[in-house]
Amino acid sequence: MQFSVQILGNCNEITTSSLLLCVNKNRYLFNCSEGAYRLLIDNEIKFSTLNRVFLTQINGECGFGLCNFFTSLAYRNNSRNKKFMVHGPEDTSHLIKIVSTMTSQFKSKYQTFEHHTTKDAFKDKLFSIDTIAITNKEQNEESVKNTVCSDFGSYDFEKTTELQQLYNSLKSCSKPYQISLAYLVRIKELKGKFNIVKAKKLGVKKNEQFAQLSKGKPITLQNGEIIKPEDVISPNINISFLIIDIPNKSFLNSLIHSDEFNDYQLTKNNNTQKKQLYTIFYWINDEILSDKRFQNWVIKFGPQTQHVFLYKQQNIFSLPFNIPFHSSFFYLSKCNLINSILFPINLNNYELFVKDPQYIENFTEKKKKQLKITFNDKYTFGTNQMKFHFVPIKLFGIDLSFQKKTRERINKEKNNLKRVSLKMNQNNIILNNKDEKDGSTNKKNNNNNITTNKKKNKINLNNSSNEKTMENLFTQILFLGTGGGIQSKYRNTPGIFIKVTDDFNIMLDCGEGSFGQLMIFYKENINKILLDLKFIWISHIHGDHCNGLLKLLYMREKAYKLKFGSLENYQEPLIVGPTQLKLLIKGINYISQDLEFCKIYTHQQFDQYYNNNTQNIPKFESLSDHFQKIIQIPVIHCAEAHAIILIRNGMKIVYSGDCKPSQELIKLGKGAEVLIHETAFLSSDKNQKKKYHTTIFETIEIFQQIEAHWLLLTHYSPKNKRNVIESFLNSKIGFAFDLMSITPKNIHQIGDTSKTICEYLLED
Repeated sequence: MQFSVQILGNCNEITTSSLLLCVNKNRYLFNCSEGAYRLLIDNEIKFSTLNRVFLTQINGECGFGLCNFFTSLAYRNNSRNKKFMVHGPEDTSHLIKIVSTMTSQFKSKYQTFEHHTTKDAFKDKLFSIDTIAITNKEQNEESVKNTVCSDFGSYDFEKTTELQQLYNSLKSCSKPYQISLAYLVRIKELKGKFNIVKAKKLGVKKNEQFAQLSKGKPITLQNGEIIKPEDVISPNINISFLIIDIPNKSFLNSLIHSDEFNDYQLTKNNNTQKKQLYTIFYWINDEILSDKRFQNWVIKFGPQTQHVFLYKQQNIFSLPFNIPFHSSFFYLSKCNLINSILFPINLNNYELFVKDPQYIENFTEKKKKQLKITFNDKYTFGTNQMKFHFVPIKLFGIDLSFQKKTRERINKEKNNLKRVSLKMNQNNIILNNKDEKDGSTNKKNNNNNITTNKKKNKINLNNSSNEKTMENLFTQILFLGTGGGIQSKYRNTPGIFIKVTDDFNIMLDCGEGSFGQLMIFYKENINKILLDLKFIWISHIHGDHCNGLLKLLYMREKAYKLKFGSLENYQEPLIVGPTQLKLLIKGINYISQDLEFCKIYTHQQFDQYYNNNTQNIPKFESLSDHFQKIIQIPVIHCAEAHAIILIRNGMKIVYSGDCKPSQELIKLGKGAEVLIHETAFLSSDKNQKKKYHTTIFETIEIFQQIEAHWLLLTHYSPKNKRNVIESFLNSKIGFAFDLMSITPKNIHQIGDTSKTICEYLLED
């Protein structure tokens, strides 16, 4: 039997941590943070082995990844018969019911379990999981509710009345206090090991006598000596560990006075304990760690218990920057080699703790002094990929082999970069040291950029003739995600960030992981980037286009609090999307209570207020100051799907998410400077017709009919082949890639850079 726990996610806000329980070939996830699905595939963990998720709380830090999780589940499990199980505290069923509305066309099958009291949550032949409820209520009142199993069918997101009814039912729910569930995992008792050497020394003969002792029966030797099983067999082992989430100090009273932990703590008199907890995993922050009440409670578990802290940051830059998605980052480094102006991120930005083998120990020692930690030294701070082995016993303990593997992988990628560089040089590619200001840091970027004498790959670094004109349209276009319906190793789901001016930013669609991509790119400037984000526009309700919105809004509020100390005078961004999105976000936020401000306007309301601004809404006035006109165009895809045209200083940016070709878009988008269009499929087929997407052939035709200056193709399927994609590219047409940063000065490089990436990298 193999039994281990692996940490997914880092100690930063790109992803918050989840725990993956590995039992032989089965996987169980504790908390589903944003990026959890992408972390699974990045670590080459088969999604099909995961059947249950256990939530400690109903809030964003624990469940921001659920929306994309269900989208991914639906894409990959259309034909699977068994249901997917989600366990959690009160309102878990409501949350999953709302989330599933975005994937109802796939008819996902799921079942939810709500645990209000201490009770068995799950039993398997190899292990069991119990829940222990801790709360922030003042008195330890007994809950009158029992564990509830709720089985819901799929809900059609096209029918907004069902969402409305669900939201209205939530309004009647009272929430006098919050619950955080701790999960006690107990592995089936392991039989003691037979000591063959000791048995032989005692005179025990093999075969029958060995067998008798193994069955727990004593034997009598020829000299009359009685040998008991315990003389040659070590005691049976009972392994238990605890997973606990402590949101804030208000939960400490319930935690400390809970009787559920008594058997695992040392008694006052003889300093022994009835049962031992081998490891306790905590989601925790400095406020809790430095509290003497908590430190005294930890000491009660004795020196044999290992404590692992999964950090909840109060300041998003309180810990070293750490990229969780290795595959994506290595791919970016290769793109950087090809064009460091369009792709400013490279391995030099990869501040991985694995460069320092003693990082974890050093950080732990630093925190011990800073927080004046008094409990034993058997504790550590967890980080992405760290693993804890429980069974087999010979592997028991912390496994840090991932550090060595990651260092080896970095070295391998560096060698790959050298090979790519050599291959390009062999093809007459010339390195050029031309500098340009990097939009992410406003510092000189001294990385090499390439030009090539090869005819089909010639990258011209001369500025475009309409550069000065384009500067009046936008400052920067950053692609946060360019992938298909679900995240992949190398590409995120759709999201486009546009810096209109130095202090006015907008977003077009917001797939899961959008905030993390912003954080990777802008790093220490992220707070300003968030606070300058004034307009978020969502094209349609499908999860891959809006799953990241909650996290983005949550982090924007957090950035404001960090700067001003509270949300007083907070100015929320203008958010526009379909009616279903409005109900979806309101419903989830009512349950999770993550956001203090959550006003969303429908596409219809936007047209009414923006064009007339009859209610003198400052958000619309600010938008009017930056755009002469914004046109929304209904398109054929799903209910209330729209494309958008942004007009500034007489110039246009046209963006279309998923849809069939639109003649209205072609008509109104005439002469656009930049056309950004999804191109999910290579050619028409029966599946494409059902999904109402635009093929690459149709997108090129739209570009030609609009007579746009530049075409950026995005949201394309990974099934598209390199040679086919490359055949469509020219100096005016380019494929967008994740974290590609486009400015008026470098937009003319998109076509040739895309060709070079296709030739050298797309096979990855």
